[in-house]
Amino acid sequence: MKTCAKWLATALLAAAPFAASADFWLLEKEAVCGTKNCKIDVEAAEPNIFGCSIGAIKTKYAGAEVDTLKITEKNTVITWELPKGFMFCPVRGDGVFLSEDDPNFQFEADGFDDDKSIKAKGCKKRFRMIGANDNPSDSGKKFKYVIRFRSETKPSTLCERDPWIRNS
Repeated sequence: MKTCAKWLATALLAAAPFAASADFWLLEKEAVCGTKNCKIDVEAAEPNIFGCSIGAIKTKYAGAEVDTLKITEKNTVITWELPKGFMFCPVRGDGVFLSEDDPNFQFEADGFDDDKSIKAKGCKKRFRMIGANDNPSDSGKKFKYVIRFRSETKPSTLCERDPWIRNS
């Protein structure tokens, strides 16, 4: 019993410097986009009576699930594409938005991509944002953002996820 308690105390002391970091607890999955065009595929499950399940909404870059997308190029176009059965409805406030201040104007919403429009509802399948990534004082900074969209079958049900973008 004393050996187990001693081991646990040693493990906790060893982890203490890392535990102060929020990233330690999140076990963050980061991907690097090193091109001028970065496409993020959004995965979602059909909402239930309580709405969209947060755990069922995933963001993927190059096929791998990511919580943070690191951009390395200047003026990178980031495109989020929704799966079949989901839509961004601009008249309902859907889209991709920074959820914190951007005093150095590192990101600019480029709007909705018309290529995959759901014309009957005025909604879209894609949303674009441009990441300037040109201010040295923002190098390495993480920007939290929100993806807001809805189901085609339950358009009154809002789906949201809040991952990150990191400047290089």
